[in-house]
Amino acid sequence: MNYQVLYKNLYDPSILLLHKGNISFELISVILDSLEESVSGMEGDKKVRKKFNNIITESFQNIGHHGKKSESNTSDLMMVLSKKNYYKVVTGNLVETDGVPILSKQLEEINGMSKDELRTYYKEVMSSEGFSDKGTAGLGFIDMARKTGQKLNYKFIEMDEKYSYFSFEVRIAKSN
Repeated sequence: MNYQVLYKNLYDPSILLLHKGNISFELISVILDSLEESVSGMEGDKKVRKKFNNIITESFQNIGHHGKKSESNTSDLMMVLSKKNYYKVVTGNLVETDGVPILSKQLEEINGMSKDELRTYYKEVMSSEGFSDKGTAGLGFIDMARKTGQKLNYKFIEMDEKYSYFSFEVRIAKSN
């Protein structure tokens, strides 16, 4: 193993956060405070900071709502990078394989909508009774697509019959 390459990759200055392991609601609070402080020092645009905080919160909530729950869960992943023109938020977590077609369809529908269609869809979902047993209706994904103006990048990798790994990425443009 080339430790110089490993060191260089691990200490990449663009990495604001890298966490692998169980993501609890207590941990989320601590991480959100830390990230908010980091971004406040780097980002002068209040709108971008607000967008950033919203996307981070939604990303954590997606893992909390949809991820596999167990004490031994080490598959949750959260990485936040600060690139030249954007922030990149990457998450990964196990989801039940049975739910992949529904989640994939929902993400494809969101990615296929225009800005106006997303706004209308968000209002429709908010006013409907379409919430899942987990208390969500995909509002987080809709909101992330609306706020970033970007397509939601995702991938599912089947781990076994019961679980698939869901990797998700969204970018937030920085101020000019």
